[in-house]
Amino acid sequence: GELEKLALYAHGEEEITLDMARRSIGDASAVSFDQVVDAVITGRLADFDDSMQAFISAGSNPQPLLAAAIRQFQQLDLLRAEMDKSGKAAGAVIAAARPPVFFARRKTVEQALTRWTAQGIRHALRRLQDCVLESRMNSALTVPVARTALLAITIQSARRR
Repeated sequence: GELEKLALYAHGEEEITLDMARRSIGDASAVSFDQVVDAVITGRLADFDDSMQAFISAGSNPQPLLAAAIRQFQQLDLLRAEMDKSGKAAGAVIAAARPPVFFARRKTVEQALTRWTAQGIRHALRRLQDCVLESRMNSALTVPVARTALLAITIQSARRR
């Protein structure tokens, strides 16, 4: 299937280059929800732009991405509440979290927890929930609505440094 797509992409060209092959394939497997969501929660604008563009270019549906972002902010909300209640540092709260935070994501979640307040997390959750509602009411606008909401939250996170 990928070879057929490459042949169509290169139709009329004398040769197929490696760059043409890369552009035609659009490796969707290289872009995960976590890459986009992690860029959002930590305010990494360049990473957000790159991973979101790759996600969209792959033709992926933003609804599961929005659901993943909501789940991540819900987890941050619980962890932040524990931080505020206990007075413990982000690392200690993450180490004691149940269910546990996946070890490869602990540093990212810790960065997010030190950056976000409880109020900011709840505001981001409301924005994401509003985005899901709006995108379901007008499916033709799902991609731009999702991108705009996620970008706004990424900017908000970047300002919290």
